[in-house]
Amino acid sequence: MLRGREPAHPDFAMKVLRSVAEGVKDMAKLEKRGLSQ
Repeated sequence: MLRGREPAHPDFAMKVLRSVAEGVKDMAKLEKRGLSQ
């Protein structure tokens, strides 16, 4: 982590967080489907 550059790209950070959240949601869906079968 580079200090002093954290607030440089809030939009990029939000995009990364959103894509990670989407991936987690998809994995949870797949796990639920796998467990229910």
